[in-house]
Amino acid sequence: MMMQMLKAAGLILLVDDKRSANIDNPKGYYEYDPVKTLESDASWLRLAKGKTVKIVSELLLSLPNEYRYKILFMTRNIDEILISQELMLEHRGMQACTPPDSKTMAAHLARHLSRIREWLAAQGNIDVLYCSYNSILRAPLIESERIGQWLNGSVDPVAMADIVDDSLYRQRR
Repeated sequence: MMMQMLKAAGLILLVDDKRSANIDNPKGYYEYDPVKTLESDASWLRLAKGKTVKIVSELLLSLPNEYRYKILFMTRNIDEILISQELMLEHRGMQACTPPDSKTMAAHLARHLSRIREWLAAQGNIDVLYCSYNSILRAPLIESERIGQWLNGSVDPVAMADIVDDSLYRQRR
């Protein structure tokens, strides 16, 4: 959703369209495959200068210090994340050999996110804005205006808010 919002706002996205839309993400993934190699090869980052690229939280730890970053960090209810991930695996015909209980996974994810937040706070070359998926769905224009202010007014918050599609909010908790 956020990548769609940023595109509508006029930002340039670095995407490759290799992963097509599906039942889990009907409007697409907006990913750039080389991001997966960030731990071992960050050379693609020079292509990202001035562009918006989606990076999963674990890979943020591999961002080289030589660049300055503005990170719009999406948060979401942990139970909703876990249900969404479980359904994605199910739709792909995949299943964990011994599925861990949801409390254990929720605690692991909470620790991970805490570690990432601490790391981000300690980085002098990174500016972060935390955005709640759930808050954006509740008040898209207010949240889009907040993001627009963080981006120095360089985006169209109305266009961003218009992208929000509440019908795609399927794992509500």
